[in-house]
Amino acid sequence: MKNILFTSAISFLLFFGKSDNSFSQTIAAGRGHTLALCSDNSVQAWGNSWFGQVGDDTIIDRWSPVDVMSPANYGITALAAGWSHSLALKNNGTLLTWGNNQYGQLGDNTITDRWTPVFVHGQNDIGLLSGIVAIAGGYGHSIALKNDGTVWTWGRNDYGQLGDNTLNSSYVPVQVHGPADVGFLSGIIAVTAGWYHCLALKNDGTVWSWGWNDNGQLGDSTKISKSVPVQIVGAGNMGFLSGIIGIAAGRVNSFALKNDGTVWSLGWNNYGQLGDNTLNEQWVPVQMHGAGNIGFLTGITKIASGRSHFLALKNDGTVWACGWNTYGQLGDNSMTDGITPVQVRGPGNAGFLTGITEIIGGGIHSFAVKNDGTRWIWGDNTYGQIGDNSTTKRLTPVQPAGLCSSSTTDVSQTQENNWELFFNNLVTGEELQGTLFLSEDTKLRIEILDLNGRRIKEESIQGIRGINKLNIDLAHAASGIYLLRISGAEKQVIVKFVKASAK
Repeated sequence: MKNILFTSAISFLLFFGKSDNSFSQTIAAGRGHTLALCSDNSVQAWGNSWFGQVGDDTIIDRWSPVDVMSPANYGITALAAGWSHSLALKNNGTLLTWGNNQYGQLGDNTITDRWTPVFVHGQNDIGLLSGIVAIAGGYGHSIALKNDGTVWTWGRNDYGQLGDNTLNSSYVPVQVHGPADVGFLSGIIAVTAGWYHCLALKNDGTVWSWGWNDNGQLGDSTKISKSVPVQIVGAGNMGFLSGIIGIAAGRVNSFALKNDGTVWSLGWNNYGQLGDNTLNEQWVPVQMHGAGNIGFLTGITKIASGRSHFLALKNDGTVWACGWNTYGQLGDNSMTDGITPVQVRGPGNAGFLTGITEIIGGGIHSFAVKNDGTRWIWGDNTYGQIGDNSTTKRLTPVQPAGLCSSSTTDVSQTQENNWELFFNNLVTGEELQGTLFLSEDTKLRIEILDLNGRRIKEESIQGIRGINKLNIDLAHAASGIYLLRISGAEKQVIVKFVKASAK
């Protein structure tokens, strides 16, 4: 059985030297889809897939986790999601993307939507982008941090969100320029993206921003969009924001975590997502208030933002949220917006959520990882993005159904919408044999693919309601790991199997 991959905050502190939440990316969430990393460094996804952002080679919404098609299934170390596209960082520093590509946000030098992962190309479309250590996705753009502290962006650029001193979209990565368009931005240790703006955290604890600024989200005390980075000013427009160890961006908001455990916020505030007990837009950072508007929020170790709601992880493992709550994304068993932080309740509204090590905000849902490796989600579920095999919104945390539980044992059973497939995962002869139970008569497409997504074999058969015996010829397939995909009537099952060498 696959296990859920879970990484402690301590390991990130040791490796990166900063307690920045941007590097802890074993989960990710877009507007209506969700991603998770499993213990074998494969990826599962679920939710909205109108553009293929679930990555299972369909545009069918998934209400529970499914495997992302290879090559993203192996060697993945971090995940990120834009509005309707997905990103995965491989252990060799290269980057995979899939989903919506209307603005070139996949970085493969096309504007073709991809239903399975493709590699991000290099600058000027030469080779592949490499040396990447952190990633983030916006509405129609993507951002990556290199191991040399430089920042690279691609996709939509009508507000200057690529930071290259142009308003030209780019289908391959471009390097973010330096402040005042002098040289290039450097010394960066974390990046994040809002809808049309970006934030970067420097190794000196300062924060830099660029892109859309209609609501003051760039934090430079103006509402003028910027196509190169500007520095976020300090509270009251005095000096500059400093001592920052974590950053997060919402739709038109920016958030910063200080080394004293306090949180600072700016930008749009229609739902109270700035947590300052007002609905007032802020062009410079304000300090987030405490629960019930008593004092200030303290003891925070990680921060995250959804579209218009905010999440904070405390040093006691509890989670606090504020802002928009129409879909229950604050997790407090209500649909009341919070203008100061409220504590996320426990599953079934019993007590409070505890033992959390990682948080992420989706468009209108929230995601957390517990210290036992379990994943918990709450909020909007219109597209099945909660992953509990329903489309019912959840006001308190629930677990995704069967996350990272794909079988790799000798005998497998897979079910999809009343289809049941029994087969041998280990093929020792020249034929894959199995039994498929169908809930209806339907024409079936049967495909064998390798782990790079290449189709090795394809055939069509007429399936009948009830028992269907499968005998798939593998005589011309070399030994190795393959995927069996059976689709029809807007349903499909995808499973892995191994063809062993002949003895």
